Amino acid sequence: MNAREDSEAGFTLVETLIALIVMIVVTTILYRGFSGGLRAASTAEGTEAALLVGQSRLAALGVETPLAAGEQEGSEGGIQWHVAVRRYRTSDNETAGPKAFWATVTVTWREKRGGRRSLHLTTLKLERIQ
Repeated sequence: MNAREDSEAGFTLVETLIALIVMIVVTTILYRGFSGGLRAASTAEGTEAALLVGQSRLAALGVETPLAAGEQEGSEGGIQWHVAVRRYRTSDNETAGPKAFWATVTVTWREKRGGRRSLHLTTLKLERIQ
């Protein structure tokens, strides 16, 4: 065996360093992709819970609580909500039939990463005729 065959038998230092750099780059890209996916899933989970609270507060207006102008607030499971109800006015002002009210629910919650988020739901509700 001569010296030339021995030097070609293994990897050189440059080849090893390039392979290591490629591995680090690929690992970093995969980590960022997975962590971005986990953040998106966490945000979607918080938004879904807040949306359910907001929808339930709107549904309760006129059923569990009277439908009248005013404000209410509270919290459910770490999610704060604020309901504002105001009369819907038309150019006719007072017409025959049920009264209409604008109802706005503002829901605020803290994300697992520490940020605060909020959403607003608004609808037009009619009072029940007995």
